Order: sequence, then C-alpha cells, then structure tokens
Amino acid sequence: MLATKDYAHFAVQFPDGQQLLVDGADAVDKALPGDSVDVVAGAVKLRNRCVQPLLVGVVELTSKYRYGFTSRNVPIYLCKPYDESYPPFLTGCSERDVSKNIVVLFQFDNWQSTAKYPRGNIVRVIGTVGDRNVELEALLYRYAPYRHKKDIKLVLPNPQKGEVIDWPNTINIDPKGCVDIDDCISWRKVDNGLQIAISIADVAAFVEEDSIIDRTAAQIGQSLYQPTNTLHMMPAAVISAASLAAEGIVRPAVSLIFTIDTNNNIRDLRMTETMLVNRQTFDYDSIADSIHATILHQIANHIKPSNDSHEWIETFMIFYNSEAAKILRSRGEGLLRAHEPAIANTLPDDLKFLGYSAGTYILPTAAIVSHSGLGLPMYCHSTSPLRRYADLVNQRALKRAIRGAVTVPPDPRLAVTLNILQKSAKNHDRDVAFVMAMNSRIGIVNAIVIDHIKTDYIKIKLYVPDWKTIVSVRCESLPAINSPVRIEYYCDLHARAWKKRMVMKILP
Repeated sequence: MLATKDYAHFAVQFPDGQQLLVDGADAVDKALPGDSVDVVAGAVKLRNRCVQPLLVGVVELTSKYRYGFTSRNVPIYLCKPYDESYPPFLTGCSERDVSKNIVVLFQFDNWQSTAKYPRGNIVRVIGTVGDRNVELEALLYRYAPYRHKKDIKLVLPNPQKGEVIDWPNTINIDPKGCVDIDDCISWRKVDNGLQIAISIADVAAFVEEDSIIDRTAAQIGQSLYQPTNTLHMMPAAVISAASLAAEGIVRPAVSLIFTIDTNNNIRDLRMTETMLVNRQTFDYDSIADSIHATILHQIANHIKPSNDSHEWIETFMIFYNSEAAKILRSRGEGLLRAHEPAIANTLPDDLKFLGYSAGTYILPTAAIVSHSGLGLPMYCHSTSPLRRYADLVNQRALKRAIRGAVTVPPDPRLAVTLNILQKSAKNHDRDVAFVMAMNSRIGIVNAIVIDHIKTDYIKIKLYVPDWKTIVSVRCESLPAINSPVRIEYYCDLHARAWKKRMVMKILP
C-alpha cells in the first residue's frame, strides 16, 4: 500500500510491516494514497486503485490559466486538495463568477497514463474560500470524509435481560444542549454503606458489529466538535435510541457497580449489563448548586480528591475506564490506552501538560501498558461509545467478558487506524482554532515559548493560549523558553492547508 504526507516522499508499506521509501511523484506510477502497488525490480507499479474518499479542495477560478474544456464545454480548472497527501486535480467547473476561488467536495475520477494531473468530479460546491462557515464545514470533510446514509433504518435490539437500575438518584451531567449522553451516575443507601453505579450507554446493543453503521463509524473514528456544528460519529437514529436521556425510559447500559462501606472502603466491585432509568439532567454548573452536590463530592473524593464540580464526572469516568482496562488486559481483548512519561522540561506548572506526548491505542497484550498522564498501571477508553469508536470496540469486549463468551483477539490494524484518526481529530481542532482566529486576514496574538527546534535555521515552538494549540515559527533569534512573545499572523488563503495558510512571525 502507498502512503505519503506530501505527494513527494512516499512509503510503500508491506503486509509484514516493512516499508520501502521512494522519492518523487514520477516514481509511483500515478498511484494515490491507499492504492495497492507492486515493487518490480525496485520500481513501484500501480496494482489496484482503492476507493478514494470524498476530497475537499480549492478550485482556482481566479487563475487566468485554463486546462481545456470537458465534453460538455465546461472549463477545466486546477483544484488543490486540502489534504497535501494528494496531488492537484483537474476538475470541470461551471461557476460563472471567477473573481473568487471556491471550496468544493470532489471525487477522484481517473488518471490517464499520459496526463500530468488526475481528474476529479465536483460533487458539491461548499462556498467561497475564506468564508468562516465554509471553511469550518470544509474541515469536517477534510478530516472525516465519510458520512452515514440518511435513510438508515435502525433495527432495535430484542429486550435484553439485565440488572434493573431504577433508583431515584440517577442523573447525568453534561454540557447544555448535549444529545449524545453516554454516562449516568446512580447511588442509593444499602445496609453496609452506599451503593454506586457508573453506567455507560450500551451502544453495542444497537450497532451490530460489521454492519454498515459500524463500518462507517469506524471510518469516522470519533465525533468532531466545532463552535456551531458537530459531526457525530453515530447517526441520529442510534444517538436517539441509545442515549441515556432523562426521560424516565428504560435504556440498556453497561454498569460498574460498587459499594462504599461504613469504613469508607470500596468493595463488591463488578461490571454488569443493566437496564437503566435516568431521572434528571444537570450541566456542570447547575449540579454544584443542587441537592446532589454533597453526595457526589463525597463519592468522587473516594476516588480522587476534588472540590471542582467540573472534575467529578471526569473522576468517575477515569475510575470506570481503569477498571475496564483490568478486564481487557486479563482477557487480552479490546484496546488499551498508553501514555509515555512526560519529557523533562522547565515549563511552569500550568503548562507542564505540553511536555506529554499524545496517548496512543495499543494491544492489551503489549509489554508496557501504563498511562503516565493519569498515573495508572493500565487504562482504556470505554465510557464514550457514542463518540469514539475505540470505546465501542471495548464495550463489546466487556460484554463478552460479562457473559463469559470466548475472547476475540483484537485486530492489530485497528489500533494503527484509530491512532491515525485520533491525530486527524487533533489537527481538525487546531485548524478550527485558526479559522476562528480569522476575524481579519491579519492579526496579533500572544504566545509562550515552549521549545527550540533544531533545524538548519532558527525555529521555535510556541503555545498560543487563545488558540489552545502549539505552532512552530521561524525567527531571527532564540527567545528564552517560558518567555512571552507576540505573533503577527497573516492568512494566506492561496495555500492548500491551514497549517501553511497561517503565516506567522515574531514581533520585536
């Protein structure tokens, strides 16, 4: 399979994990990312085209150069994908206003052996380059090009048996307007103390493995969030059916149930399938003023001391995920979440987190599975199956463990794929920050120097609090690490990718 980041430097990846590095677009026989290739006498030859996803690109209408006409006499223009792993395409476009470039969704058509560029067909015009709403929608397709079919017919599961949790004190705490409610917390008094249930929506009950919904969710990988829009990993029908909304309706869940006894010890901990009834919804502010605040604070403090209501649910989810990871590790099933120790740095305490590398999905049979960021010997993602595909994978594994079913070893390729999609989601968030900063084409923003980059020229790594992202900038001198600087930025809308559109320099 062919892989590349810039359509100039390529890696031919072999099934046994080895790879061959190749330079130059002319050396890969017009293959595109993901295509199957053969290596014959050191030369790369296209074997089979993969089904390419929809691509986002800029049609250069303002260019005076045309590339001919289609059979219907439509002018042909150069279209540059946002994804730099693809070469420029030629597309026919009938737009009459050629004073502004446009952003389009297009599909690969063909690449003739004698042609310099591949051909693409425009599927939809999103809008004018530089328009904020257009750019935000384009980013959703850039980083998650797959979509669920609109005419999905959800087959509801047969009524399942499970322990009923219909306790008066069953609530969820989520941001206002949240519809994909993954989790609930329940509690009640029992003879030997307080019984607690942390319950996660049983999405696996509604999404059959390897179904069309499941395969599309795997391609999306995780929900993407923007200030005014959300791309949900699951279709609306699944969210509506599985979400643990406070409607007094019985919904299937996978619950971690335990007791805090009169000696303040956690005991009788078990994971089980349940039928849950949520009674009330809160957001992170209203819960702090509710009658439940004291007891939730008490429960959370048994796991991790915190006086911040915003951290209570996070504490419950970390506890659930750490216990779930123990089950997955013992069975060699699902995916764990590993996190390497932070690189030693002199950053102030409020920026120490920038010293951590990104967490990654790994197989549960790996030698080292610790999560240094949380200080846990093992951890996994299992509490957001409506929002992350890894959580759905692990929920299925947990249900097999609960039922005593045969272990299903994980596919090693899945961890690789989900790590790639996770990186795409982070790049999406970075580019959204750039788009939201684009109130004007030119601006100034404050930043903090966090590292020096060793290259042939002077370059520094900066953290921009307003953007909540890290950027790299060339400069004439090396300011000290931790020192504040001001960045002047310019939006070059002719560049293909947002990381190149934001042209930045350090102000004196």
